[in-house]
Amino acid sequence: MSHSKQTESFITIGGVKFERIPVKTKILTPQDDIGEVIKKYALPLMQPGDILTISESPLAITQGRAIPVTEIKVTPLASCLAVLYLKFLMVLV
Repeated sequence: MSHSKQTESFITIGGVKFERIPVKTKILTPQDDIGEVIKKYALPLMQPGDILTISESPLAITQGRAIPVTEIKVTPLASCLAVLYLKFLMVLV
């Protein structure tokens, strides 16, 4: 479930135009090997000279470093700090 905004397919950096091609995969788990995922889903789309980048989330998931939201415990201090931070942001607006 992605909450990312829609991005343009092409981006220009330093006068060089790049095409971004999102690669759809299955839902990744810590049991997945990122190399095998790349071979199965990205490699068939790639052409000579292409550059593959991987965002942090899929890599963290396959390395077992992602914490499911259901396992995050919010302490009273964290809740208090969140309220204070939101009030601070309202002052800035």
